[in-house]
Amino acid sequence: MPRLDRETLHPLSAVADQSKEITVTVYVRPNPHAEQRPALDDYALALPGQRRQYTDAEIEQMYGASPADLDAVEKFATASKLKVLNRSVAKRSVLLQGTIANISRAFGVNLGVSPAFCEISHSETTVGIAPELDGMLRRGWAVQTA
Repeated sequence: MPRLDRETLHPLSAVADQSKEITVTVYVRPNPHAEQRPALDDYALALPGQRRQYTDAEIEQMYGASPADLDAVEKFATASKLKVLNRSVAKRSVLLQGTIANISRAFGVNLGVSPAFCEISHSETTVGIAPELDGMLRRGWAVQTA
């Protein structure tokens, strides 16, 4: 069976307006320096009255992003002429805004118009990651148009 990639399934029908502003959500890994997380099996098997109740802050500390990772994404964004709209330790995400040209350059993608998805899409199956962010980012990223 022939290999089907994103370009074959959903070809870009036109070049996107490179000056158009869009937003991209970048997701980072869980904090690698977080304190020990409770074993899920042990927690699930305990009776409800015997389970420790964690605060929102404790859950965020155990499962959220490292502030240093978010800082690195923010530094990368600034160097790439992108604006940081929001960052969230709990969601492990950074919301970036910039022109299609700057976002394409920053992430090594070719953004174009694809009627199969939304107005703006990319044909690559992988997104380029700057060396300073290697290992920090999760695979998924989302493009939103205004």
